[in-house]
Amino acid sequence: MEIFWLLLLACFTQAAPRKNLQDQVFLFPKRSTSSYVLLKPSQNREMERFTICLRFYSDLPNPNFGLFSASSHHHNNEILIFRQADGYEVSVRNQVVVFKVSEEKGSRQGGEDLCVAWDSATGIIQLWLNRIPLPRKVVAKGYRIQRDLIILLGQDQDSYGGSLDAAQAFEGELGAVYLWDTVLSADQMRGFQWQEESTPLLDWLDLSYEIKGEVMIVMPLSESESEEEDEQLTGSGSVAPLAVEETGEGQSPAGQSRREVEQGRGNSEEDPGPPPLHPRALREERRREQHGLHGLWGRKGP
Repeated sequence: MEIFWLLLLACFTQAAPRKNLQDQVFLFPKRSTSSYVLLKPSQNREMERFTICLRFYSDLPNPNFGLFSASSHHHNNEILIFRQADGYEVSVRNQVVVFKVSEEKGSRQGGEDLCVAWDSATGIIQLWLNRIPLPRKVVAKGYRIQRDLIILLGQDQDSYGGSLDAAQAFEGELGAVYLWDTVLSADQMRGFQWQEESTPLLDWLDLSYEIKGEVMIVMPLSESESEEEDEQLTGSGSVAPLAVEETGEGQSPAGQSRREVEQGRGNSEEDPGPPPLHPRALREERRREQHGLHGLWGRKGP
């Protein structure tokens, strides 16, 4: 019966509206077999390679949960990304590889960035955690991912669209989910960015999905990576204040006399020039000019 309802739901989502989830996340408040998100790719086709990227945040003391589960009629773990206490278990065609992660490398305040990429021609599978690659593995060489996928977030399917286990369910926040039928470059995964001409089959900014159970859509608990970069630029996430020093006639910019300041004001009245950019805007401008990249955390540029 559970499989029947999931299959019926999969058919329904063919007509489901697509939504931009920019700066939002799925919140899974507690572990349950009835709480998950069903995803519908923009195209149904076999894949000889793929890249999956997502971001999640969970405080479960002993992590043991499914993040991304894609099953087919032939294999319940056509693709599975599963978090374990000591790393990640990734399956392709029911064949499992394990990426061991130390507690220091796997823990990060505000969540984890994760990308998994696989190429059928070589069987090489990569896992990038917080923009750092782990040693590569080889799995399911020569295989093609089937097209009749049921994709669930926050669960581990042990049969086609069913046999869920609450002990393997996710609890926490999950977002920035993308799926490509290609392997992203090392630079893209290192920067958690994607090229403008790239077209994901699952796109967080244009996502077709169906929420089941107690899953909610909320704003992220922590600021995005761009906010952290702003803090590194200014020390507080805001524009750095102009350095000043005390003078006998009041405050003036450090290293300048009052006359020089007044002259500067006069020049600025004649030719004020463009206003200074906020560090965030400056960073985005440089990124756009140099790479033409789009951020995975729900932003397609400034």
